[in-house]
Amino acid sequence: MKKIFESVIPDGFEYIEIEKVWAEKQACPIPGGPFYLANLLVERDTWDDELTEIYPMTRVDGTRYESIDGTKKFVQKSKLHGATIWRECRTNHVLCTQEVKDILQKAGVQGIHFQSVRVSDK
Repeated sequence: MKKIFESVIPDGFEYIEIEKVWAEKQACPIPGGPFYLANLLVERDTWDDELTEIYPMTRVDGTRYESIDGTKKFVQKSKLHGATIWRECRTNHVLCTQEVKDILQKAGVQGIHFQSVRVSDK
């Protein structure tokens, strides 16, 4: 995946190499590698507040966050600024364009769940 992300957005992630990755079910190291932790650096505030229902939530410890689970999701085209993959700074969702989704699926990347998000003209 590192090579895919570097081809799509060369400066969009920072990577930390991990020497060994442990498979708990098999109780052994996963063969292959190298393995990396990837931190997505691109953040945007892109939700269209008029078309997306965003719910303020409070955790048991009193900290607050915002959720959009189970609602219609719209991002504002004017706030994308050319981003192809980004972290939504209000809800921490990772969003991407159809192009990035197609590249990841064509490469056979597994473990990623996609949901439709609409783009408003704002």
